Amino acid sequence: SGTATITAQITVNGTSYTDTCSVTVTSVSVSLSKSSLSMTVGDTESLTASVSPRGTNVTWSSSNTSVATVSGGSVNAVGEGSTTITAAVAYGGKTYSATCSVTVQAPSLGIMVEVQNSVMDVGQTKSLRSITTASEVDSIDITSRNTKVVTVNSSNSTITAVGGGTATITVKITRDGYSNSSSCTVTVNEPQKP
Repeated sequence: SGTATITAQITVNGTSYTDTCSVTVTSVSVSLSKSSLSMTVGDTESLTASVSPRGTNVTWSSSNTSVATVSGGSVNAVGEGSTTITAAVAYGGKTYSATCSVTVQAPSLGIMVEVQNSVMDVGQTKSLRSITTASEVDSIDITSRNTKVVTVNSSNSTITAVGGGTATITVKITRDGYSNSSSCTVTVNEPQKP
């Protein structure tokens, strides 16, 4: 980029004639703050486009919007897979662009559930203990496969023995449309007959 002076000179009958023209060449460039991103569904990352000449309008796009969307450089991971984020500028009838490769993985939803001493007596209430690798979840659902033996209270993660037998207790966690669950078995002693 820069400025150059073009000079044309002719000689007629021993006399020289000169004319000049000033030419300015503008260099156009686009670059992104990151060339690749590794994301988890639900995450948001920011990309910054450096553009020359300054003030040139940037158009953002994603090659696979089911994996990630982009608006103004803000990248939102919406599904598993890979996509390419492109920042493009139009100048002098040409398009210049820079890209960022994005890989999106499913959220980590490892979970384990247990109840201290899984043998209960009718009328007893115990707390469930669940451990998950998820940093955050959208919902937690606790169910009993046999409510005649054990009922659940999802609001405080407790179970209550209501009848003799066995019941499977399942804790299901969900985030961004993905889910995982873990179960434990509880045995309730038959009530003693008088």
